Amino acid sequence: MTSGNIKFQTMPTVNIDYWPYGHGSNEPNAIQVDPAQVAAFVHGTAGIPTTTNPAAATVTVDVTNAAGIQNLASTVGSLLLTKGFARGTTGDTTHRATSAVYYPAGQQANAQAVATALGGRFTLAKGPSVPSGHVWVYLGGDYQAPSTAVTTTSAAPPPTGTQPISDAGNGPPCVN
Repeated sequence: MTSGNIKFQTMPTVNIDYWPYGHGSNEPNAIQVDPAQVAAFVHGTAGIPTTTNPAAATVTVDVTNAAGIQNLASTVGSLLLTKGFARGTTGDTTHRATSAVYYPAGQQANAQAVATALGGRFTLAKGPSVPSGHVWVYLGGDYQAPSTAVTTTSAAPPPTGTQPISDAGNGPPCVN
């Protein structure tokens, strides 16, 4: 990478004057963002397709948190959005031990695609009242977020004779 290849862009924001603890409190204010918008922005600027499954966009996923974890349904809904699924409703319900994905008749493949996108540890069941094109996800106490593989590589050694730029020993070296 050289300095000629750097491009600055501003990520999408929801509220630049967000006071999560109340306006005027001694707590800091923040910039509020929508995680799904940020994920789509990052994927778009990095040239990464937002989905590898174009059929996913035809599936609307309604997510219900039955695990008792705050904001879990919204977080999972955002994750599914980054995987190309359409966002449905999100909400909370009474606790249940197991996670399940319900689907309408003839659309088990949609449910399986959603379950796979979420790590695959779901019971799949036909739900007679699930509308066509929708999948209902119930996140139970057994829900575990899908793991993501992180690949690390060692930095290549600098070419022979290249030295870091420094301030003549008066501070930390700069990275060239």
